[in-house]
Amino acid sequence: MSPRKISRRRSFRARSSPTGSNAVLSVHAGRQAPAAQRPAALGLFVLCYQLGGALGPALATLLILT
Repeated sequence: MSPRKISRRRSFRARSSPTGSNAVLSVHAGRQAPAAQRPAALGLFVLCYQLGGALGPALATLLILT
């Protein structure tokens, strides 16, 4: 197998893994919330998930450097 094909496979895995985990966790969060609160619960879940992805590496860097 050529190095280019291996690189494409790794790239696909790197892109699909966070998407898959977001889907699994959002389904779990949706099932835990009452039907009337489900849209708000999913919105808050997605917001927190994205903020974690955006701020997590920066916070980890600050913790390591200080």
